Amino acid sequence: MLSVTSSAALPSDVSGFGAARHLRFGLLARLARTGFPEGREGDVEASLAVRCGIASPGHPFAEAAARAWAEAEVEVDSGPRDTRAQSRQIGAQWHGPELGALRRPLLVLHGERDPILRVTAARATARAVDGARLVTFPGVGHDLPAALCPAIAGAVREPAATAPAAEGRQ
Repeated sequence: MLSVTSSAALPSDVSGFGAARHLRFGLLARLARTGFPEGREGDVEASLAVRCGIASPGHPFAEAAARAWAEAEVEVDSGPRDTRAQSRQIGAQWHGPELGALRRPLLVLHGERDPILRVTAARATARAVDGARLVTFPGVGHDLPAALCPAIAGAVREPAATAPAAEGRQ
């Protein structure tokens, strides 16, 4: 591993009530109050509502692409209503070293308009690792808009290209 990139994430060494200070609950509460019909179409609409909710307000929302993704997703699981999948994501625990022990270049990416996580999460991650680089994107939500993919790829490639060859794994 030459470098590490974190995107729209909580600091890995934060959990429980400590994580709450970085969360925005508005979108989650709004989605919880919204009723979607049972069945495949309801699952597609629920998934589409999530995609729309996390979208970047400063970039066009590709509804047709989001709908196609949601329709494909419900063939695998029931999307946002798949409680097992949601529990795996929310309850995933970090089993690696503390952030401060990371000895690889770290790039932290975060949308300034993320409706789920405050930028404080990205700042805390970057502060925990010496030499980490924080890049925030104006107008970006919890997703990564396609228009930014070339810039994001370049930002991710940079620390890996300048890192010394990995002598061992971390």
